[in-house]
Amino acid sequence: MEAKQLVAHAVASALLLTICVGDIAMASNSVQDSNKALVQSSFDRWRNGTGGPFELLAPEAEWTIVGSSPLSKTYHSRQQFLDEVIDPFNARMATRWCLRFVTSIPTVTPSSSCSTPRRP
Repeated sequence: MEAKQLVAHAVASALLLTICVGDIAMASNSVQDSNKALVQSSFDRWRNGTGGPFELLAPEAEWTIVGSSPLSKTYHSRQQFLDEVIDPFNARMATRWCLRFVTSIPTVTPSSSCSTPRRP
């Protein structure tokens, strides 16, 4: 091949590569923008009390909690994880909790009326 043909091939290859990479980058940005909007919308619904971040999980998502707590195990679906971990946690957090000094050790207990914690 002549030098002119080699240069022409190199330029054509570089141009083709630039176009392909540009298309991939644009597609990647489009996916990123779409994902960002999806997550933002879910968190907006969560803030408004009409949704939550777990709606973003695939129904067949698996969660593994490592450790020795009663909840440490693998959950084989989003629904199982919500039913056995998230919903009970949210129910416990819905109760008003107070710091009380029953002994010299501070204790956190559910209470219908909270006052300023005092040492015994």
